[in-house]
Parts: sequence; C-alpha cells; structure tokens
Amino acid sequence: MARKNYNKKSIKLSKLVVLCVLISAMVMGILPQNVTAATGDVLGNVLYSNIIAYINDYAIPTSVINGKTLVTVEDLANYGFNVTWNGAARTLKVERAENKKFTPLRVEANTKPAGTVKEKYYETDIKTYLSGNQVTSYAVSGRTLIDFELLKKYGELKWIESTKQLRLTLRKVGDPLGDVVYSDIRAFINGCEIPTSITNGMTMVVVEDLADYGFDVVWNGAAKTLSVELNPAKAFSPLTVASNTQPVGAFKEKYVYTDIKTYLSGSEVKSYAVSGRTLIDFELLEKYGELKWEQSTKQLSLIIPNNAYDLINSGNTAGNITNSGLAAYKDDWIYYVSNDHYKLYKIRADGSGRTKLSDDGIECINVVGDWVYYKNGSDDFKLYKIRADGSDRTKLNDDYSYNISVVSGWVYYQNGSDGYKLYKIRTDGGGRTKLNDDHSGYINVVDGWVYYCNLSDDWKLYKIRADGSGMTKLNDDGSWYINVVGDWVYYSNDSDGGKLYKIGTNGRGKTKLNDDRSGFINVAASGDWVYYGNYNDDGKLYKMRTDGSGKTKLNDDRSWCNNIVGDWVYYCNADDSYKQYKIRTDGTERQLAD
Repeated sequence: MARKNYNKKSIKLSKLVVLCVLISAMVMGILPQNVTAATGDVLGNVLYSNIIAYINDYAIPTSVINGKTLVTVEDLANYGFNVTWNGAARTLKVERAENKKFTPLRVEANTKPAGTVKEKYYETDIKTYLSGNQVTSYAVSGRTLIDFELLKKYGELKWIESTKQLRLTLRKVGDPLGDVVYSDIRAFINGCEIPTSITNGMTMVVVEDLADYGFDVVWNGAAKTLSVELNPAKAFSPLTVASNTQPVGAFKEKYVYTDIKTYLSGSEVKSYAVSGRTLIDFELLEKYGELKWEQSTKQLSLIIPNNAYDLINSGNTAGNITNSGLAAYKDDWIYYVSNDHYKLYKIRADGSGRTKLSDDGIECINVVGDWVYYKNGSDDFKLYKIRADGSDRTKLNDDYSYNISVVSGWVYYQNGSDGYKLYKIRTDGGGRTKLNDDHSGYINVVDGWVYYCNLSDDWKLYKIRADGSGMTKLNDDGSWYINVVGDWVYYSNDSDGGKLYKIGTNGRGKTKLNDDRSGFINVAASGDWVYYGNYNDDGKLYKMRTDGSGKTKLNDDRSWCNNIVGDWVYYCNADDSYKQYKIRTDGTERQLAD
C-alpha cells in the first residue's frame, strides 16, 4: 500500500518538474509559442560587417543578418536598377536598367567590430520582387534589405577571401559569356531526334524547337519571357537533324547574356541566348517523363508517358494496326478500305459525306493531322501519304512496307525488302533507319517503345526503344496479334492453343483470359473490352472484358481483321468473299461497309 502511494507522489512530482521546465523554456524563448509575428514586431539584430560589396566596381553599403550580407533595396536605384514602390500593393519591384547611369553612394568605413549589433530588424508586410520573382526581405528603420547574393542572376558574382569582398559584375544583353561547341551527343523526344549543342558540358536544345515536339512555346514580347508547356493534343513535326561533320568540341558560336526569362510549366530555368535563339539544358525536360542515357550510342532519350499524348500523335490504335489497319477514326471521320477494290474512302461517323480519297489499293491506314499514311498495294506495297482531302499524294519510300504505324513524326514498319526487319522513316520521307535485325511482326509503338513478335525467336514477344536501343524479351510464348494498351500487352498465345493472354509491359503478371482459340484480337483504346475471332466457334466475332468476364458473341460471320472505330467494328467477312462489313460494338446494325 505504501509503495502505491509513493508511486503516485513521484508521478505528480515528475509532472510538476516537467511543467516548470516547459514554462521556463517558453518564457526564455527556447520553445516556439505558435504566435505569428505582426508587422513591426522585432525579429532580430542587424550586425556590422567587415565585408565590402561592389556592383561594377562601385561599393554599396552592407549589413549582416543571420550570416548573410545584405544591401538596401532602395539603394539599388543608384547602381543600374529601377526600383518601383507601390504603396497600395505594398510592393517593391526591382528591374535591371542597362542604360541607367550609376550614381553610387558614399560608403563609410566601418569602425565597429564585425558582429556588433547595429540595429533591429522587423516583421514587414512589404513584398520585394526581383524581375518578377518574390524574394525574402527584411524591414530596418524604414528601409528594406535583401541578400546581396540574390543579385547574381544579373551577372557574375565573385568572393575574394583575402580582401573580404563580394564583387558583382552586371552583364548587358549581348555580352559574350562563352562558347557553344559541336557535339556527338544526339537527343530524342519520344523517338524523334532534336538538334543539340554543348555549352559548359551541358547538352542544350533550342527552346523554340520544342514547339515541333509536342510543346507549346509562347513568346511575350512585353515581358520578354518564353513559356513552355507540354501539350498532349499537339502533333509532332520533328526537324531534320543534319549529321555533325565537325570535330567534337570544335567552336560553333558564342552564347551571350540575355534578359529573356524562360519558364518550364511556370518554373524559371537558366537559359542562354545564341544568334537570336534561346538554349536550355535538355535534361531540364526530365520533369515531363523518363530520361535515359545510352553510353554506347551517346544518346539522350526522353520518353513522355501520357496516353492522351500518344493517341493524338499516333495514326491509329494498336489493335487496328495489328489487324491490317483497314479503318481509322479522326475528328469525327472514319477512314476505311472500301469494297471498291480496296480504295481509300472516308465517311462521317453519322454516315454522311462519303468521299473517295484514292484509287490505290491500300492497307495500314494511319491518320495524323491532315495526312493519311498507308501501304500502297498498287505500287508494290510502298509507303505513301495523301492529304485528308485526297490531294498531294506522295511516295515516302521504295521498301515493301508492312504493319506500318505512325507515331510522333515517324513511320515504323516491317521492311519486306530487308527480311521484315524493323525500320522507321520520318513522315517527310527522310531519316530512314533500321532499328533491329529481327524478322519482326505485329508492330505496336507505345510510350517510346516498339513492341513486336520476333519471328527470329519463335514468335516470342520483344520490345525495343524507338531509337533502336534496349532490346528486351518479354515472354517465351509464341505471341500473335499483340495489342499494347495501358500497362498490358494482350496476345494470342500460340504456345497454349491460341488462347487469349495478357502480360505487363515489364514482362510480369502473365494472365490467361479465356479458353478460346482467339485470332484477330483488338483491344479497345479505352482498355475495357477485347474483340476477337473465336475459332472455337468458326471464327465468329466475340467480345469480352479485359478481365476475362462478360463474354458475348456479336455475329455469325467468320470475321477477319477486326478494326474498331468509334462504336463500330469493321471486319472482313470470310463468308462473303472477304468483303468489308461493319457492325455496332453491341452486335447490332450489321451491314456492308460501302
């Protein structure tokens, strides 16, 4: 009993001691008291300094707060800056004024020991801006102080230890700062090459060029700003990149000081002016995706993983490409192979406006912007393009081109003239490039990767980067009719009787979805439904959810080359001389696709 009373007293005494300590600490200012300082409240001490600061060799008065060397904002008006006070907004705005004459202040020699208290500084509601960017400021006797080192954005700041001097040399627009040199490094955005240079060891790209690679670049002449934003709805129109014939590191041109501010999605980044253009470090774009460095090829590749971005820059869906690309949907128009000798037609989604675009026998329809790309069966299956109004028919190559896929300014295809190896060529017909040495089938291009069935390795599933690097095997199955949608690859597993499977794009999570012998697989772009020919039921058209549920028969035709456009499925009816038919995705309104 006595022991129990002793414990209670000890606990009470301990609590009392702790409470006294806490109260003492709060009184002494050791612990925060969650009280917000009001304007005019004392925050601390301003100290005398033995550091001398200069702007263009003219001394400017300084003080020290929290170990930082500070100058008075209002004094900067005497050193090549405009300082504007707005009483209503309670703001001080500082801008560089290159042509403003210096009227430097007299700086008295400090006779006090460094660190001696000079005066107090106070909480202030005044906001201070350097060229539009708010910076920390301090109120002292009716003046406003900022850290002197913040001014290095306007020039070159040097610390000289022996004399305790901070020297800022202001730059003028056009002042040469250094050399731009030739580079052997190549840079790519979603497989499309962009011109580069080297500055201070950084791989630089021209900001204005980004407008051709899926970005909006907006110039504001009044504010002298370049603002860059990723635009998922913008098609690529990649530039032609000439091969570098100069020695690496050879002088190319000078870069100069600029007053242009460059912003990536609202964040200011360092930029350089070169011959009327603005350069930034390519690696700054990593914020928009995944940046890869390939040492063997000296290539920087930025992959921007955005489904809407990929869809708008792709000529057709993965499932339609796998099924010979007999139809494509773009801006309320359906482009399709007709029963008129495989000629190219278009028709509005509501059935109006049917128009013939070409007399060529075509397959592999891809529509990007105002152009329709296709394999021309009337000219030995060479790659062609034609405008969406039927004009400007243009041949792009002399290869037997199959399984073509247009993505972000490039056309990827199996080159039947070279053993069905994987090739790409720009949409203007330039830059023809071989990507592998495999006999490749069923090409899908998604998120900077090309997925394909490798016939050189028993139809196993592979992927390779759009620049030809990083070849990776994803499974050991015979894989037919591949569809890459989201994070999954759907395929007919020839190693398991043609049953429908899916596997992650990382090669993991292999899952069987049905027990049907499945062909002509097409997964809707939404990723909800998969359509296929069910060869357990004589090739009739079925659909099921991508989780394997909801299996539904849609017709009684032997259905080949199933293409999905809007809420229609276009297919070749093997029971009617392989004529093109269409049927609603719910199985209604079956009809010839004339």
